[in-house]
Amino acid sequence: MAKKIRFVFFLSLIIALLTACAGSSKSVITATPQVKPLTEGVLPDLPAPSIVRHPDPVSYSSINPHPTSLPKLDPNSTDPFQIDFRSSDLTNLDLSQSMDVLSLANFDSQTRWPLADKTAGRLFCPADHGNGQRSWVGDP
Repeated sequence: MAKKIRFVFFLSLIIALLTACAGSSKSVITATPQVKPLTEGVLPDLPAPSIVRHPDPVSYSSINPHPTSLPKLDPNSTDPFQIDFRSSDLTNLDLSQSMDVLSLANFDSQTRWPLADKTAGRLFCPADHGNGQRSWVGDP
């Protein structure tokens, strides 16, 4: 008997909700909103959005454009970019004895390297070897 009473109660509740929501189809809003057209010069001209498959590399040349000497590594520093050669011009530096500094340095595809010194016997190769590592090549 209790199940029958619950069923009748829920059925009458659903019917009451459906009839209350069915109401008239007239809109409650009676005033039409005034829309002002955009005037020229309000918004800046923006480039059309697009997706680029190979975007141009970011230039970090403002950080360290022309270093005059190699920085010393501070082992107590927590700065991951303390030796930062991204977008730097290293053509005037002697890097022949700097493997320890270069192995910890950050650089990118825009870093300019000194020309190969054939008398030094080894050359720093800024090309990626497939595993993200860059290293000295050649025998001293």
